[in-house]
Amino acid sequence: MKKLYTKKTLTNTSLIKWMLFVVFILSTIFDSYGQVRVPFAPRTAAASPTRTVYNVKGDFTMIGNTNLTLASYSDNGYNDDDMKYVDIDGDANTWNSSSASLTFSSENGAIPSCSNIIYAGLYWTGRASDSGSSDDVFTVTKNIGGTNVTKTFDKRKVLLKGPTAGSYTQIVANTTATLNKNIYFPINGADNRMYSAYAEITDYVKAHGIGDYFVADIALREGISPSGIGLYGGWGMVVVYENSKMKNRNVTVFDGHAFVTNSTTV
Repeated sequence: MKKLYTKKTLTNTSLIKWMLFVVFILSTIFDSYGQVRVPFAPRTAAASPTRTVYNVKGDFTMIGNTNLTLASYSDNGYNDDDMKYVDIDGDANTWNSSSASLTFSSENGAIPSCSNIIYAGLYWTGRASDSGSSDDVFTVTKNIGGTNVTKTFDKRKVLLKGPTAGSYTQIVANTTATLNKNIYFPINGADNRMYSAYAEITDYVKAHGIGDYFVADIALREGISPSGIGLYGGWGMVVVYENSKMKNRNVTVFDGHAFVTNSTTV
């Protein structure tokens, strides 16, 4: 299971935690166990690598969306059924895409467009296969307009387009060990082939500001999961910002990766 926890300290004794990624239940829970693959720890910005707490007049916000959905959607449906790409950007070059709107608070009369972005991180996660070695790089072939077309996906790479951008920018999850390999990419079929990735995008969000953000071509596959575990994929963004009219807050971003599975007894 992939989790991103963010805490917002309003006073020295109050704490708010928010979970960004809520992944599906693997089976009916009777007995469960979990293993932490990447320890949860504060995430720092490249511009201030020793700063784990942002003491700001401001706040944080989170946005995100899914890039894989049921081929025949229903409110009671599960992702162990036939899954298909979400693709809303109107770009023929992308096979999956979704968007979400980045907005800031108007607390105490603050003007959102005048807020200053301190930190921004992009996370994406998925289960791209039901069997095999779960390689980071793989190909998918689709019939498009009567022609078989093949695309190469990389779990460490996605495309990002901000509200003032005319085209996508490739975002890459770093592989440096000191950055927790950003974050977890199981091999040889481990952990049901569920991966999670991270990249800092502070400069990008500063350049493009508030508005609609698109994330495209997350490394995913369409189809049915014979194992019954299901396929999934999506993204989330966390942004810390400041505005002189807002309340004082201490914000810390935590991330990591834990795998949780359940066994059913009858």
